[in-house]
Amino acid sequence: MRKEIVNAVLALTIVTGTIAAFPFVKQLDKSEAKAEFSDLTDSDIAENNAEIEINDNSIIESRILSKAVDVNAASKDDVYHMMLNSIDYYDKVSGTMLFTLGNTDFINVVDFQCSLSDSAAYSDYAQYRVDNVKSVTYDNIKEYECTAHQEIFCDPNLTAHVNLAERQYEFEDRSVTTLDNVVHIPDEERFKIGKDGRAEVCYVADPTNVYMSNHCLFPQELTLGYLHDQSLWEIVGTTNCNGRICYVIEGVPTPEYGEKLNVSNFSFWVDAQTGVLVRYEGYDKAGNISGMMYTENLKFEENAESINSFNIDSIKDYKEIKQ
Repeated sequence: MRKEIVNAVLALTIVTGTIAAFPFVKQLDKSEAKAEFSDLTDSDIAENNAEIEINDNSIIESRILSKAVDVNAASKDDVYHMMLNSIDYYDKVSGTMLFTLGNTDFINVVDFQCSLSDSAAYSDYAQYRVDNVKSVTYDNIKEYECTAHQEIFCDPNLTAHVNLAERQYEFEDRSVTTLDNVVHIPDEERFKIGKDGRAEVCYVADPTNVYMSNHCLFPQELTLGYLHDQSLWEIVGTTNCNGRICYVIEGVPTPEYGEKLNVSNFSFWVDAQTGVLVRYEGYDKAGNISGMMYTENLKFEENAESINSFNIDSIKDYKEIKQ
């Protein structure tokens, strides 16, 4: 059951997304956008820097979180590093992401909560068929046809996949990725051009255990795909996006990568404290949105929502699918 849902999503996202854009992948266990940019006041930046000083230099259950650079002094290397290693800058997070990559006839929505140090997470994933991606908001998304809906509960001992549409569920043993599974790799070794001229990309294991988190919480794929060539993008400023102070990045993809995603230019809004991708928009040659990811209600550490726990009684009428 779970594999069927995953395959349906892959057809709409990963096949047209970053994995398909690279021939060789390793994994170790516009104008509209510009109109929304706004300058930050000195008090905004001072408040943000104070928050970084407090949170990113703290110890979270034996974890020492990395400290973000001063928002006034960040270089391209700094932002690139934070995005590739965002899991080092936070421990607990909750929120919602709405995204589509490559096929704008479908919108995916994920509500999530996770705790990296506890190796626990919850995801509520739904997919909707839409007629116009520009008309979709968080408020009206449920007015569209839902084509898939599942919940995923993760803890160190067990993962439960609940297919709400088909009224089925499945248990999976030892499927959670823990922080111990993460093998850190130097940034310069994450993207290379091999002797045959083909891109070689190396991803590290994702310990968020949040379904599709690679578009937001641990954006390795989009970072390596769009930002590895620093001559193709610029940090054009900072802005407040969904309550988070963000670096605003604008650029163009390499010809090969742009063709894979049908993107001619793109914009990122990157959280200045964690490297999390708060918002992404990709535009085709005609200026239409061909890929996007928006977040809402991002909350970190003590402000993050508690993780929903699995309750077998809530699905007692569902059919169990055996592995």
